[in-house]
Amino acid sequence: GSLSCMGDVPEGVFVDILHGRADDLITAAGRASTLANLAFQGSAKHRMILLMDCISRVQYLGNRFREEIQAIHHDRLPMLGACPIGQVGGGGKDPIEFHTNTAVVGVLERP
Repeated sequence: GSLSCMGDVPEGVFVDILHGRADDLITAAGRASTLANLAFQGSAKHRMILLMDCISRVQYLGNRFREEIQAIHHDRLPMLGACPIGQVGGGGKDPIEFHTNTAVVGVLERP
């Protein structure tokens, strides 16, 4: 077997290994989009989706990546996004960490 990494893995660091099924990843991304839309409190007609979908998901899903985008793209809203190597974030109380294999979905109010 082999292990493919999107970035450097320094000796001694803790590594989480993605173990999942494509269907579960796609469903979870769609659920994140639904929750973001439900939480949006601005003008409904001025919504837009912001998506940061880790490049490792693109590689893992392969030809099914388009399905993930379709699951996220609610109501044909304008959508802007990127496929970065990962995202940096924390839960407010937790330390900031580097996250990979993630799909981060937000809903913004556009002008």
